[in-house]
Amino acid sequence: MNMDLRLIVRLLLAILLTSLATTILMGKQIHRRLVESMVSTIGEKYNSPARQLLKREIADFPPPLTLNQTELDILKTQRNNSFRLPQQEAIKEWQEAISFKEDRSRTGLGERGRAVQLPNAKVSLDELQDFYAQISDRISLNRSLPDTRPISCRKRQYLENLPNVTVIMVFHDEHLSVLLRSITSIINRSPVDLLKQIVLVDDDSNLPELGQQLEEIVAQSFPKIIQILRLPERRGSIKASMEAIKVSSCQVLVFLDSHIEVNSNWLPPLLEPIVINPHIVTGPILDVISRKTFAYTKQNTMTRSGFNWWLETERLPIFPEDRSSDSTPYRTPVLPGAAMAIDRNYFLNLGGFDEQLDTWEAEKFEISFKVWMCGGMMLYVPCARVGHIRKRPMKSISSPGYYRFLARNYKRVAEVWMDNYKKYVYDKNPKLYKTANAGFLFQRKTKREALECNSFDWYMTKVAPDFLKRYLALDSPSVFSGVIESVAFPGFCVDSLNRRHTKPVVLARCTGHSSKPGEHQNWSLTQDHEIRLGNSKDDCLEAQGRRSKSVWLFRCHENGGNQYWFYNHRHRWIQQGQLWVWCLEAQLARGQKVGKVLANKICDKSQLKQQWKVGRNAPYDPQREPN
Repeated sequence: MNMDLRLIVRLLLAILLTSLATTILMGKQIHRRLVESMVSTIGEKYNSPARQLLKREIADFPPPLTLNQTELDILKTQRNNSFRLPQQEAIKEWQEAISFKEDRSRTGLGERGRAVQLPNAKVSLDELQDFYAQISDRISLNRSLPDTRPISCRKRQYLENLPNVTVIMVFHDEHLSVLLRSITSIINRSPVDLLKQIVLVDDDSNLPELGQQLEEIVAQSFPKIIQILRLPERRGSIKASMEAIKVSSCQVLVFLDSHIEVNSNWLPPLLEPIVINPHIVTGPILDVISRKTFAYTKQNTMTRSGFNWWLETERLPIFPEDRSSDSTPYRTPVLPGAAMAIDRNYFLNLGGFDEQLDTWEAEKFEISFKVWMCGGMMLYVPCARVGHIRKRPMKSISSPGYYRFLARNYKRVAEVWMDNYKKYVYDKNPKLYKTANAGFLFQRKTKREALECNSFDWYMTKVAPDFLKRYLALDSPSVFSGVIESVAFPGFCVDSLNRRHTKPVVLARCTGHSSKPGEHQNWSLTQDHEIRLGNSKDDCLEAQGRRSKSVWLFRCHENGGNQYWFYNHRHRWIQQGQLWVWCLEAQLARGQKVGKVLANKICDKSQLKQQWKVGRNAPYDPQREPN
């Protein structure tokens, strides 16, 4: 019995020892496998493509490809090859996919940039703000917007080492919710590594909510990067911007209007070209925010910005060599003042904005001419989008100094930068520009000489060569400029009598003289065969009616047809239409002081009524006559 117990005990001990040994061995294997798994996981994490990319960023990533000044000078005016900036090896994804997903799921008034209609509310246009302020107050300050960038932009990466930014925003009596929405969009859609400072300049606002209330909202809701400057008197956006620059601390300045909303990932694409060369100035594509419904609408057509001789902004088509399928930046002769990014040192070296320009409007031309002519280049960046509330055209208003400031500003820009081309600006309103005082110009002209800038003729022929084809500028034997005087009735000229679009033009006593025609008798035959009234924007002579074919003044449509005119020097005919069959004819009854101008008469060499003396009577060139 005792033997059996001892045997059983020994067997149990053996089993226990065997089990313990097995457990220890298996535990070691399990432990080893767990450790190997953890090491493998950590290794995968630290050797993942993202981690490998980070190591490469620190260790051996090449510096950005840049352009020296000589290379930039060649690139900015080249026409034979496709325009491209150096292609960078992108290493950083600046946009946040999570925020995009959140934006798409948001609902509410104005979300996704949708129009807001309040049918049951009494909503009226705020004359001071020129938009429906009540609607703005109903929309979230942080509303979502549609991503209006081209598809090729949405996964594009940019250089990791981009310069930091000071945003400068001047406001005067801006509606509070619109101003706050502008600030909110900038902060929420700009990388914190890039946006380091926002300077708000209050240009002597009168609205009480822009005082202490704005200070409290900024202090409570926005980062400390916002600084508010208060000007004690109205100085205008140009001088106010220069005050902001004095306190700016970052490498790049971004000027923005106070009624905007920036779109997704707007900032990095503006900054990368400036890294390539600090003399490159960039601007976003401006989408449209409706002033009535606050609907955010994509600007579909990619165009360049130019101007006419009234110094109004005009759209020009993109050069064929600048078109691309991947939405790369392209050249533009002018950037609007609503949104622009520029290297701070370059801006100051150019002399900044001309502080003698009053209030606003002319600074976009001054800085654009100055950049292009003094070593720089301006680019639109399709991957950067900014929504902008477009207000109605300005009425004739007084400056803070109580005088008409636009004529002074334009004359100042023309005198400093436009050389002999300034006469085409002055010809649009001789009386106004004759009395306008451009102020002291010596300092700005001296600065231009010190910078060794190109001529304005270089700008017109190299930067915007299509401008001269679109708008009459150079004296040419193929066009005329001046009066249209009847040969049959000497001393009588074609006269609009200031009756634009309401009644036909007439034959009336000539006013002024050949070198200085009367205000409503100053005509120009353009190279596009339009006869334009010299002192009125886009007013062209147009043949109207089937029977009488009277001649009216209508907006130029640039499609030829009833606005197509040809001056036949040999016969002194002004022929209407591209068949050269019909001639302009004067009719004046005996004893009358005002006659008719018709365009339905078949050209007849024996008819003195169809002969006209025009402009300065360009010399006869038989090679230009129709067969």
